[in-house]
Amino acid sequence: MVQQATPAFELKSADTADAVSVLSHWASSACQPAGPSGAGWRRVAVVSSRLSKRLDQETRWLSRLRSTLAALPTDSTQVLICERTAGADVLTAGCDLFGLSRLTLQLGRKPGQRAAGLPPADLALFAMADEIRVLKCRPQGNMVRLIEMHLNDPRRHRKPVYVAPECLPCLSPEHQLRVRLLEDPEELQRDSAAQPGDGMAVPRMTSTAFPALPEDHPLVCPDQWLCHWTRPAAGPWPGETHQHYCESLLRNHCDHSARGTLLRILAEQRLRASRLAIRGGHPVVSLTAVPLSDFRRRRVFRGHRQRYDFEPWGLAIRRSALGSYDLRPVRYGCDDTWKSLSAADQPWYQKATQDGVTDTVAEQEWRIPQDVDLSLLNPNDAMVFVDNAAAVDTVQPHSRWPVLLLP
Repeated sequence: MVQQATPAFELKSADTADAVSVLSHWASSACQPAGPSGAGWRRVAVVSSRLSKRLDQETRWLSRLRSTLAALPTDSTQVLICERTAGADVLTAGCDLFGLSRLTLQLGRKPGQRAAGLPPADLALFAMADEIRVLKCRPQGNMVRLIEMHLNDPRRHRKPVYVAPECLPCLSPEHQLRVRLLEDPEELQRDSAAQPGDGMAVPRMTSTAFPALPEDHPLVCPDQWLCHWTRPAAGPWPGETHQHYCESLLRNHCDHSARGTLLRILAEQRLRASRLAIRGGHPVVSLTAVPLSDFRRRRVFRGHRQRYDFEPWGLAIRRSALGSYDLRPVRYGCDDTWKSLSAADQPWYQKATQDGVTDTVAEQEWRIPQDVDLSLLNPNDAMVFVDNAAAVDTVQPHSRWPVLLLP
């Protein structure tokens, strides 16, 4: 059973033990857990400090979340979730995946109001919980302050706090003795260096006779090829629901690295058009005429977009093989250029900047205003390029085109 509640109160100060006490008293009378009269049920808060935008890289946290949810009894546990807390969406998907009852809180703020002190959302979880499980915390962070405030409140001493072993050094020696430790999940015991996407199912080629490099490959005849590099994806794939994305994280089927993006393209046999950072929101597939041999030198981090350009993973496609598509070079210009374009020509517009933060003209971009069906390409019409020698051996079984190590 899924329950939701919207607390009808305003936390004016979240940085006092009194606020915890008041909220706890309110919660005990306002929200009854699922089940007959709530008897025998426990509210469990699963909390964490701030997580990376690339959740697929939070392998230790995901392992702990899986093991924590799997260990909770489904017939007597109600998991507390508060919107906008770290990992709330994945926790919600996890409750549904493991058949756990959940209570979702929504804490609003007045327009223009800024949170002061401790985060009200995390405070609410601590206040309402019968049991708290901390999967991740940072030294001197808000989560540590909440743990210590909870432990120092004599009215909360019957509400145990479990913490991941790596959280212990964040606590004072006194507080270390008053928390309980979460056991390491079996998968962490087996491999402390577990990598994201180990369980990702990617089709392999049935043939073991891999294609040879054509004589006119991109490093020899760069003018005959266009390249499409792949980036890490922070969030769902194009066309993937957020729910499915969260479930794939929990199932350990979620490698969203540049390598994982490339493997997904090879599995789907399709380059999907994207609207991201395209003026007018036109879906396009972007390619570059920059020679593949220049990629290493040109790779640079774009702080304003929090990503790298010219990643060492991707595909090179023979220009002649794209003749059936409306493939055109980008038209670089200013706002007046944009205004002069017809609606039909707008997908190829890109604002020109030279010698600035981003030299877009130097990217030599070409675009196709639709998906590219890679299954229509011949074995000699495309090549895959990868970052290291080990990846050649791991990616080639998934590709019907030759795999080349980027020099």
